[in-house]
Amino acid sequence: MYLEFSAAAFAEWCVQWFWPIIKLFLRFCERFHRNMALFFYEIMDLGQSTYCEMAALWCEKFGMLCEYRCSFIDMAWQRTRH
Repeated sequence: MYLEFSAAAFAEWCVQWFWPIIKLFLRFCERFHRNMALFFYEIMDLGQSTYCEMAALWCEKFGMLCEYRCSFIDMAWQRTRH
């Protein structure tokens, strides 16, 4: 049995053993970050719709935030058009 101890052979061995683990880790990170971005996108919509409804309520009761009034239903309708 012939063993070759060289830097190229060691590098090849490292790549063969560690690349599948590193690739799995990178794919996990990619999916995790993609799902987190989607989560924050949905939370942003929820926050914007809450702000719009709150602005409408404050405009009626206190006469404030009237320039920021919008409707969640209008936002949902615009989203379906795009």
